[in-house]
Amino acid sequence: MRNFYFTKSLVLFLALSVQSGAAEPADASCEPKSPIELLNCVLKHSPAIKEAKLDGSKAIAEESGARAWSNPEVDASTTVGDNFGVSEITTEIGLKQTFSIGGARSSRIDRAAASKEVATASLDEALATSVKDVVSGLHRLRQLAIEYDAFDEALNTFKRIQQQYKSRGRLGPEHSASLFVFDTAYKEASLNRLHVLEEQKKVRQSLNIALGQDLNWGDQHLPKKLSRWPDAPKKPDELLAADLRKVRAESQISKAELGIARGESWPEIGLGPIMERRAEGSDVFYSIGIGLSLPLPLWNWNGGARGMARAEFEKAQIRVHTKEEEIRSELERLSDAYQRTRTELQNFGDLSQMEKGHRNLEGLFARGLVSSGLVIETHRQILDFLEKLHETESLALEQLLRLRAISGNSEAGDLL
Repeated sequence: MRNFYFTKSLVLFLALSVQSGAAEPADASCEPKSPIELLNCVLKHSPAIKEAKLDGSKAIAEESGARAWSNPEVDASTTVGDNFGVSEITTEIGLKQTFSIGGARSSRIDRAAASKEVATASLDEALATSVKDVVSGLHRLRQLAIEYDAFDEALNTFKRIQQQYKSRGRLGPEHSASLFVFDTAYKEASLNRLHVLEEQKKVRQSLNIALGQDLNWGDQHLPKKLSRWPDAPKKPDELLAADLRKVRAESQISKAELGIARGESWPEIGLGPIMERRAEGSDVFYSIGIGLSLPLPLWNWNGGARGMARAEFEKAQIRVHTKEEEIRSELERLSDAYQRTRTELQNFGDLSQMEKGHRNLEGLFARGLVSSGLVIETHRQILDFLEKLHETESLALEQLLRLRAISGNSEAGDLL
């Protein structure tokens, strides 16, 4: 399956290349000219992704350490004595290599391999989260720009009508009431526009943190409105969501911990050659043998540790089963929900007709054919519609990206 931003091999590459990534200058920055370039910048500079890459490097080092053999030990001793006037000097040197029996070493390797898979899944999760945050954030900025312009247009309309009323001099009761209504509507729209402006600043600040720099924002950074929403991805044969893979890998860690606890119930054997040199006066004797050492498990068979590890493993299996059911249920729900949301969005089509109707209404009001209340209500309807439309678009983006993530695919190039 093609993946636009990251695949399994890319995840491993990022984990392996953490050393070069960590060595980048702190002030390294990029200058994105398009939404996709901006997304690539975030994937390069995001603090969350950098942390996940470091965890991957740590996991690789852990696996290397688990595969390493313990160093051999050297024992040496010398004794000096006298046997009825004959000097005796005895020197003994032994080399001992410790061996684990019972599968403890192989279980440690399995634990390290599972830890690496946890790190890989965590990196996948960080990458998918960054893609979702950037795509959602950029589209939200596009939506806020539209809402800001809509409020700005409403304010201009209300202000123009206010000036028309004030230019008439003395007003009758009906026109005075209409002027009051437009004054109130103007203040309301001004406050709503302020809220839009504050949300723009908040979204930009969040993206700047992910970028690691303060970007000089412009229209070139914002995506176009989606003219056609992508189809829902086909239901995968295997669930590959990063959060599920992470839980599965954690279960493998618990299984390996149980294997380690069982293996530690067996003694570690020390085995190696021993050489002795014994000098009695002018006579020298050499002897060679084999040394063996092992603890006797008379009082402790590590039963407590095995019981704790077994309980943790059973708990981990329950978490895996529960998570798999949650993901399957989420997949079914999101597939149906996205299809419905996509259909609704496709039915909206172009909003030019709504804008044309709004212009015609203002012309009718200028000719005295419609009331001031209808003009204000029309603007409110347009603004409310835009708000609901943008909420639905944001929901569709969230549903689509999550469906792709469950399939192990975080492609987003067609959304920017």
